[in-house]
Amino acid sequence: MPQYILCIESSTTICSIAIFDTEGLLMGFEEETIPNSHAEKLAPLIRQCIFNSNLSFKNIAAVAISIGPGSYTSLRVGLSTAKGICYALGIPLIGIPSDHILIEGNKNLAIEKKCSGIIAMIDARRMEAYCSEYNLGTGKISESKPVILEENSFEHAFSEGGKLALCGNGAEKYYNTVDSNKFVLLEKQTSSLFMGPMSVNRFTNQKFDDTAYTNPIYVKPPNITLTKKKL
Repeated sequence: MPQYILCIESSTTICSIAIFDTEGLLMGFEEETIPNSHAEKLAPLIRQCIFNSNLSFKNIAAVAISIGPGSYTSLRVGLSTAKGICYALGIPLIGIPSDHILIEGNKNLAIEKKCSGIIAMIDARRMEAYCSEYNLGTGKISESKPVILEENSFEHAFSEGGKLALCGNGAEKYYNTVDSNKFVLLEKQTSSLFMGPMSVNRFTNQKFDDTAYTNPIYVKPPNITLTKKKL
């Protein structure tokens, strides 16, 4: 019986679902563009994607989920949903960093633009973003970290020559403040559409995550505000 991988991307304000077969062929895709509606929309979106792909839950062999960095609430909703499906069906979990998904989706366009590297930028509010750097020459990705966005924040990355490609929902606010001769702004956002190659590779090589102990990559602790009201 053919096997399929359910991919869930919920790290930012929008969420999307894709289903790939184990050869990497896209079987179905659904996206919810209403911001921050993950808790309400994610489960129906999954059912709709499976139905529209002419499949059922019994055809799903693994669940791939974006594990951050990103919105704290969105990551928790996505991962808990993915874990619930894995437990219910007895199938493995594949956790994929959100910045890796973003880079995968923009890699070919960055090459077309003759860029030397990609900066994946996931919004962390104000003038801050969770950033990782991808070298198009070596294929190496740096670990994502919070960066206060200033004009020279990525000066060190120009040693390879060529422009740097900026992508992600934290990229535009930075691009608008810097020299456009040094940077290229790419429009593709984080999406489950870009999870196919990595998910299939992990599934083929049986590189799964521990469903019980996998946690979101927050990068820094959640900003929790305590109420001042007396109970």
